[in-house]
Amino acid sequence: RTETEFGLDSGDRVDVAYHLPDRSVMIEVKSRISNVVDLHRGVFQCVKYRAVKQAMDVRTDPLVEVFLVTETKIPGEIKALLKRHDIRHVQVPLDRP
Repeated sequence: RTETEFGLDSGDRVDVAYHLPDRSVMIEVKSRISNVVDLHRGVFQCVKYRAVKQAMDVRTDPLVEVFLVTETKIPGEIKALLKRHDIRHVQVPLDRP
């Protein structure tokens, strides 16, 4: 099941959520106008989304993966934070059909 603007029990809204039999995937999207401050916030949104979704999940030891999706390259300081917190990054092309 896929949902956009998925509501967490914390009151947060995840941009995109995939609910799979063996895991959940939470995705935070930042556009080309996002600056470093917004990207930094996006990293910690992902941290929070993973923790809250794990707490909400009734499965034993639920697997929750988180992704930060951007339209532009991210600076090294953001890459380091993503790595430290085990968050995947996907850069999508600016020009999409």
